[in-house]
Amino acid sequence: ETLDIVISLVYVLVTGLCVAVGWFLLKPAAEAESKAAAETRAHPGKPEQTAQGAPGPQPSAPPGPLAAEATVATAQQAWEDAAKRAISRIPGLNEATRKRVWRFAGDAPQMALVGCEDGYVRRYSLPTWRLAFTYDHCVEGMKAKITCVGGNRDLVLTGCDSRTVKTWEADRPFRRLLVLGKGVHKGPVNGLAVSGKWTVTASENGAHLWEHSEKNFYMEGTSKGTFAGHDESVLCVAVSKESVITGSRDKTARLWDLKTQKSLHVLKGHKSMVRTVDIDVDTGVAVTGSDDRTVRVWKVATGEEQRVLSGMRDWISVVKLCPLTGAVAAGAVDGDFKVWDSHGFLTVADDVRTAVNDIAYCGGDLILACADGTVRSYRVSLALPSESGPRKLGKPFTTVRLPKSATSLSIV
Repeated sequence: ETLDIVISLVYVLVTGLCVAVGWFLLKPAAEAESKAAAETRAHPGKPEQTAQGAPGPQPSAPPGPLAAEATVATAQQAWEDAAKRAISRIPGLNEATRKRVWRFAGDAPQMALVGCEDGYVRRYSLPTWRLAFTYDHCVEGMKAKITCVGGNRDLVLTGCDSRTVKTWEADRPFRRLLVLGKGVHKGPVNGLAVSGKWTVTASENGAHLWEHSEKNFYMEGTSKGTFAGHDESVLCVAVSKESVITGSRDKTARLWDLKTQKSLHVLKGHKSMVRTVDIDVDTGVAVTGSDDRTVRVWKVATGEEQRVLSGMRDWISVVKLCPLTGAVAAGAVDGDFKVWDSHGFLTVADDVRTAVNDIAYCGGDLILACADGTVRSYRVSLALPSESGPRKLGKPFTTVRLPKSATSLSIV
């Protein structure tokens, strides 16, 4: 909770610095441009001549769009430097935590992608949750159920139960770029994960690697490689930098090298299929959730099991790691929901009475995509203390309603 308060204070400080720096840098440039324009109007004609008749000193760059862009870039750099200095002065943070706070505060999420059973992916602007765009994943004239979504701020990917992944320009939903997986996926696309120029998809016949340009919106239509090793279908996938984790019906999860597709570790211990996974190489932790109702925490470097988290009432449908605190969140098909952190674990006060299909962290908030068609946002820092039993989150401070089940969620 103390860290959440610190992060909030950092946001306020960084925002104030951004406004102040922008004002002091942009105002002189605007005044200079206005003064130059006024002088040009007052004294039109040839440029000033020197004694030898050569043109006099000229400005290094004429006022206009280029100068404005340069000024904005300078302001942005000054804002980043000021934010880093502010974070460096926060007492009690070690170097690793400082880097995670800076990564978190300096690259705030801008949009939420929500996949729905009605065949549409909806993009919402954060933090207002205003609907910005809708992407229609239609296969051969038929609506397909969205099973997974992902992307970055330039590219949106949507996977469905019809064996395909579609790619879109994030700001141009009417422009579909490419359809992936035709003839490759042998069943529904169970999951997808994006890391830089790489995308990994999971299906009945394994996990497949695809390459694309991060900003130019071009993607190869053929698979660059296959992560082969599971005995049965791959149900889920997650990527963190150059590390990949997959979960399968064969009751195991595997850690892979992204570029070589080489299996690094086999994670054994679950008594039933591994339905959901997540990974964060910055903390060196991976998590898996299974139909055996347990969540297991693993060390990425060695594949060693570190903790077994139990207490869920039904099959676990989704697990998620908090990139800042290392907390583990898990949701189940019966609506059960828990978060394990350094203080123990907490749950939701107003019980979600439907399956939790996906979870995402956005700052200090937890967002749940539920089978009843709602997307609910909870503020973890406002968890109510309890003298007996787990701490409880209050009611969601934001609820978005969809026409059908919210099947998948991605914050970018």
